[in-house]
Amino acid sequence: MLIALPIVYLSILALFLLIFSWLISQQLKTIFLLESQFQYFLDKSENEQLGIEDGFAFSKVCIAKKHFIRAIIESQLVLQKNSLLNLPENAVIIAKLYNMLGFIYYEADQKKLAKNFYERAIDVDSNYIVALNNLAKIYEDTKNFLKAEAIYDKVLNIDKSNQIANTQKNLLKK
Repeated sequence: MLIALPIVYLSILALFLLIFSWLISQQLKTIFLLESQFQYFLDKSENEQLGIEDGFAFSKVCIAKKHFIRAIIESQLVLQKNSLLNLPENAVIIAKLYNMLGFIYYEADQKKLAKNFYERAIDVDSNYIVALNNLAKIYEDTKNFLKAEAIYDKVLNIDKSNQIANTQKNLLKK
């Protein structure tokens, strides 16, 4: 019995350390991957202008690294450069860029700017559910519950099973 107790203790400790080291290695892998992507896009943007897909990807990496100013700059550059193209195949990415800018400004508590970018995203793609939900959230925050409910209705017309719209609409009714 006396010998079994240290063996059980050491087994539990070894198992804990194994799990802990695996979690740390996963986090380090994510950090290194993110840093590698950031450096790749940074080098590429210094040597040439980024295309719309690369600009969007670089902006997402910047947000993941909490480089919000850089994400805004890169997104604005992509939108400025591609504003003349207005190709239908770019509409989805352009809408996502506008929504991403809205998200950044929302997180910075700049709700008017966020609203403006969410509306631009919806202008590009009127069925973009993420931007619609984000815009409705802005209206909720500014106590304009009728507009928020109308937007949630629009989301539910597009996707009846949208959990965010269903939940928020039910909360608004209360």
